Amino acid sequence: MNNQEESKVLEEQNAAGTNPEKIEVVEHVESKFDNLQPRTEMSTITPEEKQEILQANPTPEQKSETSNMQEQPVNKKKSSATPVLIVLLVIFGGIIGFFWVMWPSIQASINNQWVKPVIYIYPEEDMNVEVTVSNPEKLTVTYPKYNDGWKVKALTDGTLIDKNNKKYYALYWDGEGDDSTIKSDGFIVKREDAEKFLEEKLEILGLNYREANEFIMYWLPKLESNKYNYIRFKTMDEINSNMKLNITPEPDTLIRIMMEYKGLDKKIKVKEQKLERRERSGYSVIEWGGTEIK
Repeated sequence: MNNQEESKVLEEQNAAGTNPEKIEVVEHVESKFDNLQPRTEMSTITPEEKQEILQANPTPEQKSETSNMQEQPVNKKKSSATPVLIVLLVIFGGIIGFFWVMWPSIQASINNQWVKPVIYIYPEEDMNVEVTVSNPEKLTVTYPKYNDGWKVKALTDGTLIDKNNKKYYALYWDGEGDDSTIKSDGFIVKREDAEKFLEEKLEILGLNYREANEFIMYWLPKLESNKYNYIRFKTMDEINSNMKLNITPEPDTLIRIMMEYKGLDKKIKVKEQKLERRERSGYSVIEWGGTEIK
């Protein structure tokens, strides 16, 4: 094709609008898809790469959702802090209130000791007997149940029968004692001498063999667990000041023995206590017990 023919073809193409060299200028508008790779390339990228691209170019909806998620934990924390604080304050206030009310009783329990006496009743003939104590509020455990006093039928052999025809050999009570302390008189007893000491002193104080055996069986293990023991027997006035017995009918003989003791690592000097021999005759009521000095 000569130059003349080429010129003619170009004129025809221009007239028809098919000239490849003719360029139409179009204004470029920025789009959120400008940074995305072509479809053919997107199909070949990994899921991790696709996620990175989406995170780098979030949509307005994604931006709004992300903003709400960031604010939500802060609001949740603020809303939950107040109830937790209220609950803690209520618990703390309850604890303080409990100790405020109970402290006198707690302090009394710390300062005072506990006594564990048993009471035997020996009438000369079968008879109904009622026994009450002066400070029933100090009682913690009783057997049989105290119930405003003990009412039993006492037989001459010492057997006690309650209203339900149940039999007992003694009345038992456990309760709060007074503030026992080491005094100027008493006895210092080695653990290996405790058994002989009790046998001798209990016979002087008026217990028969059975009563003395029961006393020793209960208290000897406690005394032998200490290298030395300070031992003292309370006077009748001291016993009555803590818990007086009211017995109807009134017995001919009333013997009350209350031993107080404290374990020691070494000897201490005290004046030896003088004990008076006690005799029993007629209708008799015998009580023995003990307490550990804290």
